[in-house]
Amino acid sequence: TMTATPNPVSISSLTQQGLVTFTASAGGLGGAAGIQSYAWDFGDGRSAFTTGSSTNTRYTAPGTYTASVTVRTTSGTTGYAQLIIRVNP
Repeated sequence: TMTATPNPVSISSLTQQGLVTFTASAGGLGGAAGIQSYAWDFGDGRSAFTTGSSTNTRYTAPGTYTASVTVRTTSGTTGYAQLIIRVNP
């Protein structure tokens, strides 16, 4: 599964400034000890690759984006999740 906080996010809010934190939970893939990598796609043309289960990005334009993550285990198993991010002005 994948979560995004906050969602929706505001780019004009002084406290949010378009910043979203993503977290992936890979239940059924062998637990956190067996996770090798997380490939994130933020839906706005940018992506990231991490070994940790969370990352963040800053959206700069209002709109609706489909963000996703692909989790790969040390044994080669993969899992996939996506969600819609709403970015308000």
